[in-house]
Formats: sequence, structure tokens, C-alpha cells
Amino acid sequence: MEMYWPQHDMHRTRIPMYENSRRHVIWDYRMQRWMVMWYRQGIQVFRWFSGRGGKFEQGRTRAILFYQQLRNAGKLGSPKPDQCRSGVRGVFFDKEEKSWVARWSNCGMKTYAMFSTEELGFRKAYEEAIRVRVQSVRQNHQFMFQRTRWKGQRRPLGQPHT
Repeated sequence: MEMYWPQHDMHRTRIPMYENSRRHVIWDYRMQRWMVMWYRQGIQVFRWFSGRGGKFEQGRTRAILFYQQLRNAGKLGSPKPDQCRSGVRGVFFDKEEKSWVARWSNCGMKTYAMFSTEELGFRKAYEEAIRVRVQSVRQNHQFMFQRTRWKGQRRPLGQPHT
């Protein structure tokens, strides 16, 4: 007797990765491999070890040994915070245009605003780029207070409740 499985049940959309009892050693279920994660110069780096077929334990052992070698050599590192030369995320200097550029996402599209240092001066262009960047990010990420429940009698829609 053959079983029928609907097409949408054939694969899962999100399969979690399982971290081993040791930190930095992770099992990737989808790719059937062990991963060792560490930081090199503040950037996350991975190395894979196959776990397919009968090599599950062999791959795990290799990953753990590699992790121990990194730890003994003092090369595990640590994450560093986002860094940019301007000091403000999304604001950078374009050498070719000699302008400060503010970058943000607007409805999923990257948007740029350029402020020429020749027209505005170096400091004023920098301040304008920061102002535009902060203003646009605040517009897109506003917290709008909405009450979902009211104590007492229910009021009709279209009236202010707060």
C-alpha cells in the first residue's frame, strides 16, 4: 500500500539549527553538517564538517576538535559592534562625488540623499546627511499607540479613544 503525501507537506519552510552542548558547535539539519562558528576580526566565520550518511559522529568529533584547537589558540574572538567612519550608521562620505551620503530604506527600496561639500561646506553637509537619515528612519519606524481594549462600554469606530 502506497501512502500519498500532499505537496505542501513534502518540505518544511523553516528548520532550526541545533547548538551542541558546547558553544559554537552547531548541527545544520537541512544541510546535514556540523558547523563551528567563531569570530575573526569581529566578523562571524563558519567552518563545516560533513555529517551525511554514517559520518554523523565523525563530523561531530572533528567539529569539536576544531573548536578546541581554536579555543586553545585563543582565536575564538568576539563580535564587534557595527562600525562606520562617519560615526552614524547609514551615513558615509563619497570621495568621487565629494559628498556626504545618507542611505535608508523606503518601502523596501534603498534611498539615497547626497549633500555636496563644495556647496554646503564639509561640516554642514555632514550634519544635513545625519539630519535626513535620522528623520527618515524615525518616519518609517514610528510607534503609534493603539488601544485594543476599553474598559466599560464599547464606543463606535471613528472616535478617538485615548
